[in-house]
Amino acid sequence: ARLTGGGDPASTSTPTTTVAPSTTPTAPVTVPPPTVTADAPTATATPASGSELVINGGMETDAIADNIPDGWVGKRLSQDKRKCDKPDKPVAYEGICGFRFKGGTEEKSQLYQDIALETLTLNNGDTLTLRLFVNTSNAAINGNAKVSIRYTDTPEKTKFSADFVPTTGYTSLQVVGTLLSGNVSRLRVQLNHKSPSGKILIDAVSLQHIPTARGLLPIGAEILP
Repeated sequence: ARLTGGGDPASTSTPTTTVAPSTTPTAPVTVPPPTVTADAPTATATPASGSELVINGGMETDAIADNIPDGWVGKRLSQDKRKCDKPDKPVAYEGICGFRFKGGTEEKSQLYQDIALETLTLNNGDTLTLRLFVNTSNAAINGNAKVSIRYTDTPEKTKFSADFVPTTGYTSLQVVGTLLSGNVSRLRVQLNHKSPSGKILIDAVSLQHIPTARGLLPIGAEILP
């Protein structure tokens, strides 16, 4: 250092010591590896997928323009017919067309489809799920959607149905039935309407066939001839 003034007094230099903060070493933490527990193998059922049996359930096609959808048969139809969307008047639930029943004093109309059986494999216990969408504000609606099944090996018949009900817009109806036998001679989906007045729109008619489970083998089980 350079000093100014008389004399040359002794100067004492005091060293400055910087002490670094002490760090206490921490022992590393050892995380034990996860324990894996093997589960015993179990037999798991794979959800059955359904096959659609109805043709033209959306009422979209009418090749001969007779107001009856292709694949369907009409009975005692008067003012009942296939209808399609217009710019200011939507009809369909999906696509552009549906079927309309219109009530009358002697209304007893049917629209039905007999399912083709030639390529079907059916068994006792198989389930059939009927689903459709209906749209009617008629409080006095009278009608239903029905499935009827006849067999070759028993006089018994299988019938199950869903009644039409008043709705606000399109509403789905669904009902499930079970086959008594795989020997089916006729499988019919039928829409019935008996209302003396009012209208109902029907669309997206579906009949799903789901085969019954035939049993499961445990994983690793030997398959014998």
